Amino acid sequence: MKKVNEVQQETSGNAAGTDAQAVKKKKKRGKRKKKVVAAVTNGAAQEQPKKKKKRKRGKKRARTNSVGESVDGMQTAGGQAGTDTQVNSPEAKGKKLKKSNDNENTSEPLETVGKEKLKVNDQDTPVEGKGKKKLKVNDEGVPVEGKGKKKGKKVNNEAMPMEAKGKKRELEEVNDEGELVDVKKTEKVKDGKTAVKKKKISADKQVDVSAADNETKEVENKSNEKVVFEKKLKKKKKTKKLNQNQVGTNSTAEDGAQEPKGAEEDEPPVKKAKDLTAEPESSEPQRPEGDVGTPAKKKKKKKKKSTSGAVSLNPAYSDLTNKNEIKKHWTEDGAPLKKDNGLEIIKKPFTCGYLPGFLENADILKSIEEELKDIPPLKKNNDLYKFTQTPDLKSSDKPHILRLRDFLYGDFRKWLTEVTGIPLNETVDMGSSTYEHTDVLLCHDDELEGRRIAYILYLVPSWEASDGGTLDLFDTDKNGQPKNIVRSLVPQWNTFAFFEVSPISFHQVAEVLSKDKTRLSINGWFHGPPIDRPPKYEEPPKPLLYPKHVEEDVLYSWINPAYLEESTQKTIRKKFGTDSEIELESFLTEEKYEALSTALKNQGLKWKKTGPANKNSYQVLTNKQPEVLKECLSVLQSEAMFLILSQLTGLSLHKLAPPDSDPDSDEEDEEKEPNPRLKVRVGRWSHGSYTLIRDSDAEELESALDATLFVSVSDKWREDLGGYNSYISKDEDAELLSVLPRSNCFALVYRDAETLKFTKHINAGVLDLEEEDRHYFDINCKYYE
Repeated sequence: MKKVNEVQQETSGNAAGTDAQAVKKKKKRGKRKKKVVAAVTNGAAQEQPKKKKKRKRGKKRARTNSVGESVDGMQTAGGQAGTDTQVNSPEAKGKKLKKSNDNENTSEPLETVGKEKLKVNDQDTPVEGKGKKKLKVNDEGVPVEGKGKKKGKKVNNEAMPMEAKGKKRELEEVNDEGELVDVKKTEKVKDGKTAVKKKKISADKQVDVSAADNETKEVENKSNEKVVFEKKLKKKKKTKKLNQNQVGTNSTAEDGAQEPKGAEEDEPPVKKAKDLTAEPESSEPQRPEGDVGTPAKKKKKKKKKSTSGAVSLNPAYSDLTNKNEIKKHWTEDGAPLKKDNGLEIIKKPFTCGYLPGFLENADILKSIEEELKDIPPLKKNNDLYKFTQTPDLKSSDKPHILRLRDFLYGDFRKWLTEVTGIPLNETVDMGSSTYEHTDVLLCHDDELEGRRIAYILYLVPSWEASDGGTLDLFDTDKNGQPKNIVRSLVPQWNTFAFFEVSPISFHQVAEVLSKDKTRLSINGWFHGPPIDRPPKYEEPPKPLLYPKHVEEDVLYSWINPAYLEESTQKTIRKKFGTDSEIELESFLTEEKYEALSTALKNQGLKWKKTGPANKNSYQVLTNKQPEVLKECLSVLQSEAMFLILSQLTGLSLHKLAPPDSDPDSDEEDEEKEPNPRLKVRVGRWSHGSYTLIRDSDAEELESALDATLFVSVSDKWREDLGGYNSYISKDEDAELLSVLPRSNCFALVYRDAETLKFTKHINAGVLDLEEEDRHYFDINCKYYE
């Protein structure tokens, strides 16, 4: 493709044989606009054979008339191509083209802007052809802008016509030898919409300075319209950018080079002409040089989501020196590490890390807190815990939760692997827990296949130890069972606690005591290769007791006579056979019950908490039992009691028990000799008391009649306070029955090997009761057939 300078030099060197070059123009959206440029010579323009250029999509080539002038592809006003058009005055209307009035063929370039065609008169001044808009000239023949909705040609500081908006033009000027050459200049203005072409005037032409001044004033009058137009342009959508064509006088080349500052010195300057005639800068990017035609469409760029809320580790922990120090105290035996900023590596009872100010950008935790509110919570309530939990956050689509998850199981997992020396894999095991007043997670070790590091990231308000919810760490006894709480870590905002899961990593989340604070956390586990673990310790079973003889009058003094009547026993037996449970109210005689209650509440008795904490926590007597208690226990162990219970339940607890045969059954049960026995214990239950399910307990693997006598239970005791006995299905983990403690009530429940029992944790709600109402006693017996 020829450059502008090459084409212009060929034109000036061969005035008699120039070839009108076809001008290529880019295709704009909407109406197609064509540009026609006639070659300028110092002599007559001679017609040459037209060179046909290969059409490109969206490009038009110009035609020339008989005198070598480039004309529009449409017919001229005369009706035939190649003939001279009718000459009209500059004010003539219509669609006829303007032509020079002299008999010479010398003329300035003939231009069109859109559908308008620009010619020059005999004074070498461009005039406007017929159309929707006219180009006016002043007294000196300098073109000025006409009135109308659209602006006409503007002039630069050399009083030459300028290119309209949306076009990029190349400049022509006369060199020292009087030859017409190109001066490439692209002038960009404020809003990026227009390229301006300036045309130089040859040295033999005269320009009146006063005319330029008049022109400047005329342009200044239109400056306000220009400002309005520029504002409209700024409102247009700028997301889709198009390339601009830079069209020379008779060349198809594009050039983005700007004309050097300081135009011809012999040309009279026009005051502020540059500022007044400058067109808005196009916001559209230039097309590559030499690529003329319809610009390629650009895909709309999707707006990127804000990257605010990035998750990163506090530099205090990622710093190599500090990281190595943490690693040293974690992996080696020795003294614990404690820093002024609260950082701790705890060595006893087991290795645990505590990192305050965990995330560099803690504000993301506020966003996570808001996102967690949109996730439907799950109420969790069983023997081990009571709190609210979210579903697994592994599949959460919340943006801030996703960022935290990717950080924890990405960069931080690598950091943790380096510090602990444990090869952690990419398994995501992450959730969120909310603890409110009376919520708790009791003692456990977190041991499940694959879990290697447990962690908690706190999202709590200002927190004190008195608010509860601390992370309690247990030491262990010689059997590896949890013994005492030796360290409690108080939750703090943006603090990260973590420890290795091991056979001795017993811990708990203490009950939340605050009534107006919520303990929110992100928690989970990092997984890795399993390790060998020692077999779990099992306590030796409690000794079995066998029926013994008790005097008949003693028995009758303790048992309510109503339950000794045959009719009553038959009614109870029928109901028990259907439900496998019954509660016998006022089971003891009133006199004996009051004596027993008074004895158990005696301040002289010493009670000690049982354990281990991963099994149970309640109080048992450590000193000599009161006589009334001894007598009560002897009645419950007596052979007569085994017989009474057999008559009430139909179970074979005595050789004289009524036959337990189903009349509708064709099968006869094999007769087996009864082997009656029992286990008994006395307990005191108060705030913090509970029992947990232990699947491996030997006493849970055999069917038994579970009989519990409740003593000194306040009438104000409610189920939400805990302390009730819950029976659940072993496989389905569904509650089958709950027995709320009530004074002088003897609760009978037949439990097979597939039914498990626990006593629900007694929570801080009891602290709202009177002192004497905050606890109760029970005597639990397990009768075996």
